[in-house]
Amino acid sequence: MLLQGFYSLMGVLGLVLFVAKLVAFVDSLRYPEGAYPAANKQTKTLWVVITGASAALQFFFNYPVGLFSIAGTIVVIIYFVDVRPAVSQFKRKRGGGSSSGPYGPW
Repeated sequence: MLLQGFYSLMGVLGLVLFVAKLVAFVDSLRYPEGAYPAANKQTKTLWVVITGASAALQFFFNYPVGLFSIAGTIVVIIYFVDVRPAVSQFKRKRGGGSSSGPYGPW
């Protein structure tokens, strides 16, 4: 019974980590290429590849305490804590605030 609860907890933790990694991957796609070097960070391609690979490895090997999972989790934490706040000051590729018109801001 205790072992079954442990495996259930690991499954839920693996799912939560997969969702976090997928969100980081999608979010890294949303900013323009020039935002990353302008924020003094690595290139967009690098962040898209490592967050995407992290999400893919978590999906296929859904064990949250494996080597790839831990490394991917560290990458995603770095992305959310350091990279995302730095590039978020730059305009996103699509969408806009409520003051955006069809040809740009008003």
